This record gives sequence, structure tokens and C-alpha cells, in this order.
Amino acid sequence: MGYSGENATLTLREVENNETVSKTYESITFIPDGCNCSSPYFEAPVTFTEFPNTSHITRAKDICSICINMEHTFMGDIWMTIVCPSGQESILKVGTTSSCEPAGINPEELNEVRAGGPGTEKGGGTNLGWPTHDDGSPCTDPWLNRYGIGLDYCFSRNDNYTLVTGDNAGAVTANVLRPAGDFYIGANNAPTITTSDPTYGVTSLPACPPYVDDNGVSHPFSGGAPSLNGNSTRKPSNHEDRLDYYLPFTDFSSLVGCPLNGTWKVRIYDTWGIDNGWIFNWSMDLCGITQNNDCKYEVGIDSLIWRPNPDPQYHDYDMGHYRGLEVHQATPTVSYILSPDTAGTFPIDVLIYDEFGCIWDTNTRITSYWTPQPSLGADTSLCGVDRAILDATDRHTATENYSYIWSPYGQGTPTIVTADNAHGTIPYVVSVNNNQGELVCTTRDTINVSVRKQPLPNFTPEPFTFEGCDPLTIHFDNQSIDADEHLWVFGDGVVSTLANPTHTYAEGRYTLKYYATSDEGCVDSIVSDGGIAVYRKPEASFDWAPVYPSVANPVVYFNNTTPHTPNTHYFWELQYSSDNPLSFETLTTRNATFDFSQYNNGDVSGNYNVRLVARTENIAPSGNMVYCADTAANNILVINDFLQFPNVVTPNGDGINDRFVILNLVNGLGYPINTLDVYNKWGACVFHKENISSDDDFWDPADLPDGTYFYRFSARGYNGNIEHNGAVEVIH
Repeated sequence: MGYSGENATLTLREVENNETVSKTYESITFIPDGCNCSSPYFEAPVTFTEFPNTSHITRAKDICSICINMEHTFMGDIWMTIVCPSGQESILKVGTTSSCEPAGINPEELNEVRAGGPGTEKGGGTNLGWPTHDDGSPCTDPWLNRYGIGLDYCFSRNDNYTLVTGDNAGAVTANVLRPAGDFYIGANNAPTITTSDPTYGVTSLPACPPYVDDNGVSHPFSGGAPSLNGNSTRKPSNHEDRLDYYLPFTDFSSLVGCPLNGTWKVRIYDTWGIDNGWIFNWSMDLCGITQNNDCKYEVGIDSLIWRPNPDPQYHDYDMGHYRGLEVHQATPTVSYILSPDTAGTFPIDVLIYDEFGCIWDTNTRITSYWTPQPSLGADTSLCGVDRAILDATDRHTATENYSYIWSPYGQGTPTIVTADNAHGTIPYVVSVNNNQGELVCTTRDTINVSVRKQPLPNFTPEPFTFEGCDPLTIHFDNQSIDADEHLWVFGDGVVSTLANPTHTYAEGRYTLKYYATSDEGCVDSIVSDGGIAVYRKPEASFDWAPVYPSVANPVVYFNNTTPHTPNTHYFWELQYSSDNPLSFETLTTRNATFDFSQYNNGDVSGNYNVRLVARTENIAPSGNMVYCADTAANNILVINDFLQFPNVVTPNGDGINDRFVILNLVNGLGYPINTLDVYNKWGACVFHKENISSDDDFWDPADLPDGTYFYRFSARGYNGNIEHNGAVEVIH
């Protein structure tokens, strides 16, 4: 019985007549392999004659138990069915669908197996029993495949039979059965044992006699010494104690109406080639059915006396108010209700008086067991990334045999961790069983776990980097899911609650944190620990000497004034042809010396571009190299300040020496500010010009008479001022 507080009761009911009739098939028989054999199945008969000829199966539970002792190397290949004398067939275990699957079963059940829904697991390559490695080709002769050791696999849906899960086989309904694949023999997670199991294990195969065929011919098994196929197999059933049973695929309702008398058959279909097995025996129990018995006489019971025994050895148990009480039951069909207030074993004397005054007495013990009292606590709520530990541990687990079944996840442990579920409320139900042989005391508890909306933070930086040169401006493109509130902690003392902020970083290392919050209060974050690296950008600058180099001194020294650090590198780009702006020489020294005359033939005067690139090289946290650069550029003027004045001008129009041209004044660029005055022999000024910049600006004496003329030239230059006076002869 189960005890769960002061109101727990024990009821001893009247004895019922529930007879069981069993039949066993005994024969070592080879199971044909695959669909192409002479017969698509193996079948073994047992015949019942014990019942009235009019007796039929009236309910599914009239079939108490079916046990098959066999071995097979690939249980996923096989179907097992039971066939009654009228040919009605019911499935015990499903297998691989193929051309030779059972044809005599409910088409809806067969379609369910083909669809592969919950509860239709076939077992795959798991062993049954302890088979050998001798797996021949399909339909091979039996003596080419030595048999191994058979184990019992029993099926029932009746009360008083306990499944491998610890559940009562008669208490599992169809609604529970279909999702509960671990009740099937074919389930991938059904219990297994190994060869080292102390009860069922083996270390080697025993010797076996030769195989005798249907004609009585003896055939020794061929091949060398066989070995066991694998080291694990499905856990066998205990027929005698009705333990470790498996549920049949159907509930035998398809057999209602079958006659009890006649030949019943177990069929095993092997629907796939290569693997095979042997069947050694099978048995069938029909129960709750009255046999042929033409002579019966019943003596009525007159009265009952129930007397709790005050044996001192049981003084540790508090039998409470009923200690020593004698209870007379004048009507024997009335139950005696015992109400202990604790779990334990209580001795009771029972005296039965029949109608003739005969007395029958016995001593019995009434044992009550703890009914589990799991407490999962109040309903709770979690965010999507959180998990809760649910604990159904009972305070009496140290002395009781407890088992646990959780729904919807089925773990057999007292504690589980809630699963990763979508948004919504999940009811978790635990069934705690105190397993005491055929008695199972069960209690359930339920907790509802609400999973609140969980944000999924995500963003993309623009530009796609967390590393750069100062100032580094990053725009954060938010791509989060279910984020209704935002908090950005940039790591430099600045925060933002915008969804898509833009932030500028100065030189330094920073930790960025982004927190996304859903409208149900759940938070998740992204943290870049020290991942933002911003490096100083150098400030390039330089000067040079001489400031105005000349053709007489074309070598220039360039002095780099950029603040120097060990990771700073320099690149000079020096134009060497004033007529070609794309002509550059590159130097990589910190300071540069450049001779403009070595790249030019003749006059090197002119403007030259000089550019300095200062670049730092920084290894970022990602391992990438970050280059930060600055550029300084200047125009260098190389002058020709060596002037040559003519002493003769011949303005005859031949294009040669027609004007008073001062050589190197225009092209030399040395004296951009200048004045030229020309006088005749009487002192009159015949020409005046300021800031001559082309040959056309010089004096043309074509309209003046021949003779001697006097000139005065004054100029302000980059390297100083000059004044020159002279005379020139004009000859037409």
C-alpha cells in the first residue's frame, strides 16, 4: 500500500477466482533471413483445449503474457505478431517496412509504422539475446549459422506485470503509449545489458549439438569457433516474477472474438537480408478465464475475524488506535479497512469460519510503503537563455525504491534541467513511483515554467572594424531580434540608449558593451572586452635648406620635423622633372638629401613637388596590422639667378636677337620682381617695363634708329637684390 499521511488506508478485499492457463512451444528453430525465402515468416504453434468450445476472447486483457526466447543480430529487421486460431493477427513488435511485412494486420497500424511516427521505433542494429557473428546470406541453411544463447522477451498489457520502465503494464493507456517509445522492445533507448551482467551476462558460447533438420538428418555446424556478436543486448524479461516486460505495439483488441481453443501461433517476419537469428521457445498465458470444470462445490464463509497482532517485536511501529482491536465481520464480503499512520510492516491474524463451523486461521503481515511526496514548488518564469533545476527528490529516498518519469522529457532522474524552449508556458509533470515488487505507489506534481521573450542582440559596425586611427567614428547598425530597449556603454565614459548610435573614439583601448532588453524584461548582451583599439595618427611635417636652391647649388637637404616614435616609418616622394609632374623618386629615410641636377640635362630651374608620408604600424588585438598615416607636401623652387645681358640687338625680323632679352630672367625664376629702363644717347627714356615674365615683355627696338642705347635693370630675388647698368648697340 502507499502511505501519504493520516488519511492513508489499506483495504483487504475478498479473494477473486482468476485462473491462468499457459502453453509453451519448445523447439530450436532457425529464423529465415529476408523476404526472398520460401516462407516470409517463421511461425511456432501452441494448442489450447482446456476451455469450453464456446469460449472466446472477450477483452484484450484476456491475453496476459506472451514470452519469446530468441536471439537475433539486428532486431530492426524483424516483426513479431501473434495469430489466433481464426487467423486474426496482432503486432507485438514493429520492424523495417518492405515487401514481406505482415499482411494480416490492421492497415491503419501498418500505415502508422510506415509513416515513422512516435512509438514506431524498430531497434536498429541492436542485438536480441546473445547471437553469434555467423550471419550468412539470405535463406541460407541453418547449419551454416550456429545459434547463440536465447533470452526471454515478454509482452503484456495486464495488471500485475511490470514494464522495464517500472510502470504497471495495465495502467498505460494508448494516449500515453504512442509517444512513449521507451516502452517498446524496438526503441533505441530501451534498456540494455552487457556480457558482464551478473544475472544474464556470458563470457563465451557453450557447445551445441548438431542441427537436426525436418527429415531427421543431423548437420554439424560449420566454421570455426564462433564469437559473441557485440557486448550488449536488450535487457531480458523475468516471466516468473513478471518483471521487465515490454508493451506490445497493439493492445490485442484486434484478437477479440478469437476462440480460446485451437492453435495459436507466434510469427516472426525477417524483412531484410544479411542478419538472422534463432527462436528457442515461446509461451502464452491466457488469464481470467474459467476452464472446463463440470464438478465444483463451494462452501460459503460464515464470518471473518481480523485481529491486529500486538507482537512486541513490532513495537517500533506506531499501530495507533487499532492496536489489539478485534474486528468481527459477520458479512465476509465487506472489506476490512486498516488505517496506519505510518509506513511499515504490521502483523494481523485472520480467522475464517465456514458454514459448517470449520475454522481457517493464518497470520499475515500488512506492509505499507511511503507514497512519494514530490514538491516542485510554485510556478515560475524564466528568460529564454535561463534554465531552472526541477527537483522532485522525496525525503524517504534513502530507504525506498523510487523511480521518476518526467513529462514532456522523460528523464529517469530526481532532478532535471528545463529545456531550451520557445516563448510560452511549459507544464512539467513528474510521476514519482515507489516500486515495491508488484505494488507501485505513485504521486504526481506539476509546475508551469513560463519562458519570457528573450532578445537576441546583434549589430554590425560601419565601417566593418573595431580597429583604426584616431579619431575613429563607428556607426552601429542594430540587427537585434526582440530588442525593445537598448543601452550602449562605449567604454570611454559615454553611453547611449539609441537603437543605432554613432560614436567617435580617441586614441586608446576600449571595452564596448551592448545590452538588449525585451518588452518582457529579459536581457542579453554583447561585450567586446578591450576589442576597440584606436591608434594615434602621426602629424607629418618637414623643412629644407637651402630654401631656394639654385642651379649653382641644386642639392637640397630635407629635414623631417614629424614627431618620431619607434613604430613610425617615412616615405619621401620627390619630383625630379619640373616638366613631368608624375616623375617621382621615393626615399624611405627619416631625412632626405636630394640633388635635382642628377635627373636633368641642362637647366634644372623650376617648381618641384615634394611629399612626405609618415605612417605608424600597429598590431591590433585581432592580429591585423593597422596603418595610420599623415602627409605633408610642399613645392620646391629651384632658381637660375645667373643673368646674361646682351650688348647687341639686331631687330631685322629674322627671329634672332630681335629683342633685348636678358637670359635666365624668365626661365630662371630667380627675380620675379624687376624693372627694365632703356635710354637713348640724349638721356630720353625709350622703354620702361616692370616684372618681366616672358620674352615678349623685353624691349623691341625695331622702330628706333641704329645707335648706342643705355639701360638700367634692377630686381628683387629670392636670394638677394641686384642692379645692373650697361650699353647696347642697335643695328638694323
